[in-house]
Amino acid sequence: MENKIKINKRGEKFINFMKKYGYYIVAGMLVIAITLTVVLTTTGKSTTKNQEIKVENIPAEPVNAYALTFDLPLTDCTVAKAHVTSRLVYNETLGWFETHSGLDLVSATSSDVLSAAEGTVTEIYANDLEGTVVVIKHNDVYTTKYGSLDGNLSVKLGDKVQKGQKIGTTSTSAKNESMTGAHLHFELYRDNSNVNPADYLNIETK
Repeated sequence: MENKIKINKRGEKFINFMKKYGYYIVAGMLVIAITLTVVLTTTGKSTTKNQEIKVENIPAEPVNAYALTFDLPLTDCTVAKAHVTSRLVYNETLGWFETHSGLDLVSATSSDVLSAAEGTVTEIYANDLEGTVVVIKHNDVYTTKYGSLDGNLSVKLGDKVQKGQKIGTTSTSAKNESMTGAHLHFELYRDNSNVNPADYLNIETK
């Protein structure tokens, strides 16, 4: 009986204690919880911010490590025949319709054919249709091809050439375009695929 009375008294003391101080205890716990939340959130943002800074400090790869600028391979030139691969165009010399994979350039003031960019002469050959041809590889991406040249060239196989360096002169050696007269048949390749040289040259095509 005495034990039961003692237990009841303890219960009454606890209830009275909670009534008196319970509000402060709950308020204190809420303050601690809010403080922990703010600290953890701030730490997380700080860590994320530091990670972002580290990522931004990593040097970015160039957008195009092989970008080149090309000069005109024939000074004061105009386009005698445009690059057309999406449809057939009439070839007056051969008398039939065909695609045209390059630009036919003519000039009234100069016959010197110039390298459009720095590179290495990788091919030299001649045949009746294309005439004398020089191929220059500029890097792992771009290659240029110069056709209808005179046989007396200014370069040889394996030569390193600079932009604007003379490689030959225009002529009528390309029999498939002889009615065009003395001209340069100029082709451009990117990743071994034929592209329109007019997109890379400062030249007006009409």
